Amino acid sequence: MKHLNLLLVFLFIPLLSISQQKKLDSLKIEFNKAVQDTTKARLLAEIGIAAYYVNSDLAKKHNDTLIEFSKGVSDKFLAQGYKMKGVFFLLASDYENSSIWYKKALELAKMNKDKNGEAGFLSSLGDLNGRQGNADIAVDYYLQSINLYKEIDMEVKSIGTYSNLATVLSSKNEIIKANEYLIEALAIAEKHNSDKSYLVHRSIGANYIKLLQYEKADFHLLKALDLAKKVEDIFTVGMINQSLSVMYDGNYDNYEKSLYHAEQSLYHFKLVNNTNGIINAYNGIGQQNFQLGNIIKSKENYLKGLELATQTKDTNALILTNYHLAELFASQGNINRANKYIHNGDKLLKDESKMTFKNHFWKIGNAFAKSKHYKQAFDNVKSFAVLSDSLYKKNGVDKVIELETKYQTEKKEKENLQLKADKIEQEQLTEKANTQKILFGIGLLASLVTLVVFTFFYRKNKKQKTIIESLQKELHHRVKNNLSIIDTFIEVAKEEFSDSKFETKLTELQNRIDSINEVHQQLYQSHDVTNLNLKKYIYTLAQKINASFSDSNIHLKTSIDDDLIINADKSFSVGLIVNEFLTNSYKYAFDNSDGEIKIGMKENKQHYELSLSDNGKGLPKDFDIKKIDSFGMRIMKLLAKQLNGTFNLSNSNGVTLQIKFPK
Repeated sequence: MKHLNLLLVFLFIPLLSISQQKKLDSLKIEFNKAVQDTTKARLLAEIGIAAYYVNSDLAKKHNDTLIEFSKGVSDKFLAQGYKMKGVFFLLASDYENSSIWYKKALELAKMNKDKNGEAGFLSSLGDLNGRQGNADIAVDYYLQSINLYKEIDMEVKSIGTYSNLATVLSSKNEIIKANEYLIEALAIAEKHNSDKSYLVHRSIGANYIKLLQYEKADFHLLKALDLAKKVEDIFTVGMINQSLSVMYDGNYDNYEKSLYHAEQSLYHFKLVNNTNGIINAYNGIGQQNFQLGNIIKSKENYLKGLELATQTKDTNALILTNYHLAELFASQGNINRANKYIHNGDKLLKDESKMTFKNHFWKIGNAFAKSKHYKQAFDNVKSFAVLSDSLYKKNGVDKVIELETKYQTEKKEKENLQLKADKIEQEQLTEKANTQKILFGIGLLASLVTLVVFTFFYRKNKKQKTIIESLQKELHHRVKNNLSIIDTFIEVAKEEFSDSKFETKLTELQNRIDSINEVHQQLYQSHDVTNLNLKKYIYTLAQKINASFSDSNIHLKTSIDDDLIINADKSFSVGLIVNEFLTNSYKYAFDNSDGEIKIGMKENKQHYELSLSDNGKGLPKDFDIKKIDSFGMRIMKLLAKQLNGTFNLSNSNGVTLQIKFPK
């Protein structure tokens, strides 16, 4: 079956080329028969697009003809010619020229009040900035495009824009927001029965990879692949194969499948001459050969990618390929070659893009460790740790040593800052109330004065609250990064022990750290820095714990209201209780059999009630809650007590824990 699938793919691609060539010939005949100039301009635009799938150089020539012909004839098709010229520069990673031509197209559309064209060109500028790593700018362009399509009642044209918007948001780890847009796009595609739904399925699949939902990712990606082939979108076929390669590499540990899809992505990207895609494909093929132990093939593909990235001067591609080569030579113990490529990558690395590549230092460190060059291993892991906290860019090494002390200090600072914030807000409210009482009842002049004073205090209040919220976010960010670095060093420590018991205990410790870290992560990303959406928090936490027991057949079910909000201080205890219960259930409840764990949370005016249960084998018959000697159980009782809550454990059809605590 595998060989049959491979044969079908190689038969499919020539058929695509033949189909596009026939379409190109047909359009040329139609062009020669056309009389009106506007019709000729339209046909030239279609000829350029059809030629793009046959020969990129030919497509460029046709597009130049379109531009010259359309001047003074049709601004609409002139703008399209400008856009295609921008596309050609984008594919060659020449972002500066791509931006120039995209903006020319946008200006022409605005001048002619062509909102349909304007929406399309805004989306193209979003693609350009997304490729450059300018995520916030890209998001702004995409949203402008989507809103414009809605305004002119052509929302079906925005499906591809939604997909690209979701990709950029996912790169910022805003996966939930990305999924919201994708669901909206899928609804639009279904409403209009659009054949563009494959773009949405591709993005949904890529997001499910990040959420560790691999079966769902596989379903959506394969569906997208089938639909993309039917509409002959060769570029997207390449992108989907790239996503499938990443999925099989990172999660199924099926390196041969991953290699197959990486090779398919290369084949498709070459057909459309997509330089960035070709470089990424070379890196993917190199990585899979590296995993499979084919070092010579791995090095060959990395060097091909490096050569192409050097020709196009694609900075991100150059950094990525240099770090891949550094990992390869580090694994072989070739320190000089590895350090050379690390140095080459470091020279190109900008402060704002360091976080994108930090994981490569972790990989390089592991590679050095495997070749028993521990000093180099530590140096690279240390670089990873420093990059994990941008506040410590200059003196991060010293700070890493004091992480635990810093965490406790910052926690206290946070508490003091909150008290100050409450005090400032109360003083402002009192001052404002007194001012209004004094000025009340005075005539027209006094009313004007009141308005001025009110405006002054409102702005002052708003500014101070903004500063306070910013400081609180900064504290959450610092604590979050400190915890991440502690987690990193625990991961390094795991390498020192061959006994699986040590690894298990350290993994449990990492899960406890994750439950605390996730609070700071979500508070940092939220507009409300003191309260937490419990459903989002518990769901993310549960998925991470589930991932650490990836071999199990346990299903998780959650029942929590979407808008259930809890104070951050209480969320730490709730998260740790959930962590301990899930860990115990995974470890002891099911004896490698199928099972189910349920997590529920509800509230009334006075209380919250947390319920946790599994349908496993239950507690031993002689179990006495009063004589608990389990570490996890003791933690849960202690945390329930800190919440001033009740702790009820029952042993019927598995284990059920209910904790009720006041708001």
